[in-house]
Amino acid sequence: MDQDPAKRESPPDTDGEKARTYTEEDVERRLRGSGKKIGELEARLKAFEESEARRKADDEAAAKKRLEEQGQFKVLLEQTTASKAAIEAELNALREREQQRLEAKREANEEKIKALPKEARELVPPGLDPDAMEKHLLALERRVKDVTIQVRDGGTRSPQTPEDAVAVANARGHQALFGSKKKEAQS
Repeated sequence: MDQDPAKRESPPDTDGEKARTYTEEDVERRLRGSGKKIGELEARLKAFEESEARRKADDEAAAKKRLEEQGQFKVLLEQTTASKAAIEAELNALREREQQRLEAKREANEEKIKALPKEARELVPPGLDPDAMEKHLLALERRVKDVTIQVRDGGTRSPQTPEDAVAVANARGHQALFGSKKKEAQS
């Protein structure tokens, strides 16, 4: 088993290939070639590790900057949230006041409708919003107030509608006066 160290056989391959013998020079040459490759790979590894370290440092700096900006954004977020809460509170107060105003108008409109003569109540359209109903009722009240029948004995009475008032006045031989100032100016 004592062989010259310069000549050794490589272990046999399991694939059935013929075993080769290497000299020390072959091994050293291969090691030097491998050493160059190892040196190149180590240099590449070192460059890669340096670039990774720079990238990580840059990432950490960017993350730190984002956190600092987020700190500013947190202040802005808190200000915006407080402002939003104030606006929502004001909006809710306005909604509540509007609801109360509309409810008061509904009640006032109902009272006005009850105060109208029965025939005039039939002229009130259903389903109007409180503001439109108020306008309609004001116009209807002006018409009902302006339309009066003057009876010969000096009394007055309210007709059902202006057309009915004229018909009733004419049928009974009475003089009907409408819109007191305009009609009186014409007479």
